[in-house]
Amino acid sequence: MIKKNIIYIFSYLTILVGFYFNEDVLGGSRGDYQYHVKFIELFSSDVILGLKKYGYEGYFARNSPIFYIILSKLNEIFSLNQIRLINTLGSVLIAIIFYKTLKIQFNNVNKENLKLLSCILFLSPTVRSLSIWPYPILWALIFFLISIYFFIRFKNSRYNNNKFFYISLIGLILSSYLHYNFACFAIFYFFKFYQKRGIDLEIVKALILCFILSIPAVFFIFFRGEIHVFHGPSGFPVEFKDLINISNKILIISSIISIYFVFYYNYKQFIQEPYQNIKNNKHHLLLLIPFFVLIFFFNYPVTENFGGGIVFKFSNKITNNNLLFYLFTLYSLILIFTHLSQKDNFIIFCILILFYNIQFTIYIKYYDPLIYFLLFFLFDTKLNKKLFISKYYLEKIYSFCVLMYCFFIFKNNFNI
Repeated sequence: MIKKNIIYIFSYLTILVGFYFNEDVLGGSRGDYQYHVKFIELFSSDVILGLKKYGYEGYFARNSPIFYIILSKLNEIFSLNQIRLINTLGSVLIAIIFYKTLKIQFNNVNKENLKLLSCILFLSPTVRSLSIWPYPILWALIFFLISIYFFIRFKNSRYNNNKFFYISLIGLILSSYLHYNFACFAIFYFFKFYQKRGIDLEIVKALILCFILSIPAVFFIFFRGEIHVFHGPSGFPVEFKDLINISNKILIISSIISIYFVFYYNYKQFIQEPYQNIKNNKHHLLLLIPFFVLIFFFNYPVTENFGGGIVFKFSNKITNNNLLFYLFTLYSLILIFTHLSQKDNFIIFCILILFYNIQFTIYIKYYDPLIYFLLFFLFDTKLNKKLFISKYYLEKIYSFCVLMYCFFIFKNNFNI
């Protein structure tokens, strides 16, 4: 048993080493944790009173309170440092569930290779940092991945096994209670259910289940005097039109997503792909029209905080403007449009992108490692076939992950 899972044991040891040295690859996870400790203390004395104060002056937050309530109860048994140590087990859990999901999605691929592939999550800046510094997104990702596992079993079932669909919905609901943003994936699930089954009694029952279970969250978010999810970042006032600026979201998020396409290509292919796409599909030039509209309304602030993605930060650091960012984003949109060329896939992908990040700030931690889950499991793209037919696909994806890890270390040291 130990021999079979030695890769997970070794990978987890790297997390424990990071825990010992207080590693923070993302750069802001330690500060976020230290800020959120007061929420654990808030719920330690009285949960009901804590819920009344949570999200208001002195206790402002856009996250769900569920995670901090759970930690407050654990804090009655363990110290905060012991809770942090327990939290590191999340890295192992998410990697193992990732492997189980890969195994049913790609059942013709060597299982040992899939096990090695699943361990890329131990190099994920988000998984590493949020395993060491507790934050709800990690555990929301775990429940979301469980949800995907059962959704794939439902999709692949020869019979209409609704049990798998209901379990996948419950996993998604638990994920959403930990981090609101995951609720948008219900749109995807019900769309795929409709494609497979059409409208019947089961889809109505599933909708009613989701509605009933969402009532507490909807009440908490929207009917407490203020909609805290739509606030700007603390100390940085923004108008409502800026909070919902679609241009900011589409341009920045597409630039973040396309970076994760790198490991599917060699260097030459990655550079030539946009040119070949336009050459073979002249109608892709029509993307220039909405692209220039998006540029016109783009107004995301350049700060040392508030995210914005790798390319956005580099563009402003190197050229002191958005020119490189705009060029790369045009490339990104062409790439995404090409690989999601089925009309329904492209439309639903865009909808999810917009609703998944409803707040003003856009951080890469919201998309790493979520993008792996979208590319490998939820969207039928040309990329997965391209990846697994490559003899050296594991070397390519690990090289990419190491480069990403090194980039974050470099970013934190040089304040990029």
